[in-house]
Amino acid sequence: LLQIAEPGRGNRSVSAKQFKIELQGGPADVETLLIEPTSGTLQLVTKGIFAGSVFAAKIGDLRTDRVTTFEQIADSAPGLVTDGAYSPDGSNVALLTYVSLVTVDPKTWQSVGSQALPELSQPETVDFLTQTRLLVGSEGANPALTEVALAPPADTAEPVATPPSKPEPNQLSQLNRRLRRKRLTQQRRKSRSPRW
Repeated sequence: LLQIAEPGRGNRSVSAKQFKIELQGGPADVETLLIEPTSGTLQLVTKGIFAGSVFAAKIGDLRTDRVTTFEQIADSAPGLVTDGAYSPDGSNVALLTYVSLVTVDPKTWQSVGSQALPELSQPETVDFLTQTRLLVGSEGANPALTEVALAPPADTAEPVATPPSKPEPNQLSQLNRRLRRKRLTQQRRKSRSPRW
């Protein structure tokens, strides 16, 4: 994990502090870092195809001179999670996937609501504006941000579009194309990054 000081607006050069970490059970694809609002606990959500896991560590346990292990606390996250955020009061977590925005109860890490996304080329960012309003956006240069409402609990909500537990063949091929494009983008970025 890299820690930088808040850079503010505009183009800035910053230095980073690097913390060594590992996941209990071994490496995994992770794109989502959450910070629990009341305790400051760090949580990582893995990006599995059909489901993800949640790992946690106390921020005070991070060290630059030794490895900190994130322990698994749940295995019920949705698949293909690309970003997430806590609501301001910590009562809900919004997890963004390629096909939906899922509302999760952070006490159980079970889904309590889900909704289809607005048209986004590659959903990669989400954050709360208020307790019930969020911004979602795509990867890329200067992407537009779209305001959406948090999906209410399933037992009080109108029917909403939810992703199937296993994607249909045409949906899976679309997801595979997105993943291939993402890997190519990451490879290009790495090839342009300075060697340390």
